[in-house]
Amino acid sequence: MTDTGSDKFPEAPTPDDNLERIRLTDCLAHIDVNLGTIGARLSDYQRDLQEAHDHMWEARRDMDHIDKVGIRQPIDQMMRSSDVLRALCWGSRRLTVHDVNAPALYSAREAKIWPIAIPSFSSASAYETAGLPHIKLKQLIQILFGKLATF
Repeated sequence: MTDTGSDKFPEAPTPDDNLERIRLTDCLAHIDVNLGTIGARLSDYQRDLQEAHDHMWEARRDMDHIDKVGIRQPIDQMMRSSDVLRALCWGSRRLTVHDVNAPALYSAREAKIWPIAIPSFSSASAYETAGLPHIKLKQLIQILFGKLATF
């Protein structure tokens, strides 16, 4: 067996490969910036949810226990959902560092995770009753989809 050396030296990249690498690098940098922005908004969102939760249990002592439980469950669901979203953003940030195909893999992951991560209230008045912030998690997810759809 003769060794041709082809396994030792990779093929030289073509100009198209270089352009594609530059485009992917730009996309990954753009995704990283967007994930940082989303992470900051998530932190604000979770802080507002925690304040609403604390306010409900401390300031509304006269509220019926059943009403409190009915409002607490959606708040807790939203907190868990925002934790899932934060974990997904963190995982995606790791993915963008290690994989040049990150935008495609990221989209594939979204399709599996997002449908179970979106909390919902039956009406806008439920948000007001719970004292929740006006920025809803569903809107935040739509913002994320809009950012990634530009690639």
